[in-house]
Amino acid sequence: MKNLLTVVIPTFNEADNITRCIDSIIAQKGSDGIHIVVADGGSTDGTQDIVMMLARTRAAHAWIELVPGGKVAVGRNNGLKRALTQNVVFIDADVELSEPHMLSEANFLLMGSYRLVGAPLRSRSGYPSNIAYGLFNLAMHLLTAKHAFAVGSFFAVSTYDIRKWGGFDETLVHSEDWVLSQKCNPKHFTRLQHPVIVDDRRFKKFGYFNMLKTLYMSYTRGTDYMRQDNGYWNS
Repeated sequence: MKNLLTVVIPTFNEADNITRCIDSIIAQKGSDGIHIVVADGGSTDGTQDIVMMLARTRAAHAWIELVPGGKVAVGRNNGLKRALTQNVVFIDADVELSEPHMLSEANFLLMGSYRLVGAPLRSRSGYPSNIAYGLFNLAMHLLTAKHAFAVGSFFAVSTYDIRKWGGFDETLVHSEDWVLSQKCNPKHFTRLQHPVIVDDRRFKKFGYFNMLKTLYMSYTRGTDYMRQDNGYWNS
């Protein structure tokens, strides 16, 4: 995969999560030498120091590069600029890949008829967060009948296609993954069988109801709503 896949991770104050995220990427089958781009938005908690340490200590297994980031969409786009491979995967810093073939499976699907590959979500802490994630996964599944929807926790795409689509909309505060997904024909979209494991901190701080409300409002009101923070990142 090292010549076929780049992984981009936007970060901001992710010192508690970034090592676990990167190590789960390195643990993927066939990933030796893979290019990992961390786009940091100015962390003050030591995230950048940890990434540089990982770049040294994991150098035998991955090329880890630290580049400037910003808002999530900016970080993703800055990482995309560094991609020299046929496909690129965007992963959030609090994500852990749950089984060792997820990247190779995504890469295989992108080599076929699919242009965008997502993944279901599972909470690291289990119940009750997994009830909310189960509803979220169901909503994504139902929406796929009309729209492709890969969330930023795992967003695998052809490098050519995402550049053709214009990358992530940097005017959006959130839901930039939803907007970009719309540019893919749902017939050319699929999800991995296995979930990615995510932190449920935003569910806990922002509230389960507010998270589902944000999904609903983004779907019904569109980009005007997405250009407002709506309390999402304050959590």
